[in-house]
Amino acid sequence: MYKFKDKINNIEFPYVNKKRNHIVYFHFKLNKISLNDTLLSFNFSTFGVSFWDEKRLAINSNQKIIIYDIEKKQAHLECLLGSFIIKEEGLCLASKDWKYIENKVVNNWIIFDYINNREIKSFSFGKEGLYPHYFYEDRIIFQEKSYLIKCLSENGTVWTNDISDIGIWRRQTHGVTYREEYAIRRAITVVNDVLWLDISKGVIMGIDTQTGKTLHVFKEKDAEIIKMEGENTETKQYDFYHQTDLPEHPHTFYDEVTQKLFGVHNHQYYEVDLQAPKLQIYDLIDEYALYGGITPFKQGTSLVQLKAWATRSCFDDTHIYFIVDNASKAQIAALNRQTLKIDWVYEFDDSGILMQIEVSSNNLYVLDNQATLHIFEKQDVNFQ
Repeated sequence: MYKFKDKINNIEFPYVNKKRNHIVYFHFKLNKISLNDTLLSFNFSTFGVSFWDEKRLAINSNQKIIIYDIEKKQAHLECLLGSFIIKEEGLCLASKDWKYIENKVVNNWIIFDYINNREIKSFSFGKEGLYPHYFYEDRIIFQEKSYLIKCLSENGTVWTNDISDIGIWRRQTHGVTYREEYAIRRAITVVNDVLWLDISKGVIMGIDTQTGKTLHVFKEKDAEIIKMEGENTETKQYDFYHQTDLPEHPHTFYDEVTQKLFGVHNHQYYEVDLQAPKLQIYDLIDEYALYGGITPFKQGTSLVQLKAWATRSCFDDTHIYFIVDNASKAQIAALNRQTLKIDWVYEFDDSGILMQIEVSSNNLYVLDNQATLHIFEKQDVNFQ
């Protein structure tokens, strides 16, 4: 499916764009950005880099955003600072600056038409720590705290949603039960005016962007559990998300073609069809067990934890690719999204801890904690 091609040292921030036809990464010893294996002709001091849209890079250099046109191979400097989000129609929301006014911090935000290089609207909010999730031309949806979503306009607060209303979860450590509140991890997408959020402990939540009303809350206990053929009955002792601390919350994706949210975590693949929203969980423990290292282990007669699970992942039209979290082996795997079969597993002979995985139309990229980017070339294989 993939064949090892090459590796590059001293790399940070590998990032593949939405259409999967460009990759960008940073050579920190050269202090240069590479776009599709070609070094760009200008240097930067401190920065982060990502794709602004399909034709432009967004490079954070000295607290300013440099917009680099991929086709024209030309850099344009815009006075846009801090957090920003974009829309496909050419609009972006960006933090412009902040000031102290009457001993309060006031953040100034703008909606900016970056294709025609003009400001559409400006907003000023006397709040700190606002993280934007979505925007319209007359209002912005922010996360203010780990549990609080607000919709703000120039006239004030439009609505507020406190996710603590969905309840608490309990965990047990050394026989002691702890009560924990849910927290917002990240915004997944907005579809048909519904903001979909990844919440801690595997909860997926949908909020009406017009009213702030909670429309959907999907928890593992309410899900349809689909047992795959040949499944071991011992897996019934497992929860989708263990009642212990997890090293990392899973990353839920949105597929615009199928209109589904989906992801992989532990030994399970999960998805939500947004045309008829419900959570479905597919138990793949027997499929994982066919491959060395992607297996649970036993203590006595009970399955006590997974020795390996998917921690970081990416996807294309046919597969979801993930790093296998295993203390004894460095592995990546490809799960077929149609058949829910593992089509490919690769074990590294010599690498650091695997940290990030990205997929383009032709290559798979894996970054380890020694700043080495491992590159795999796609082979001609047809999948159903």
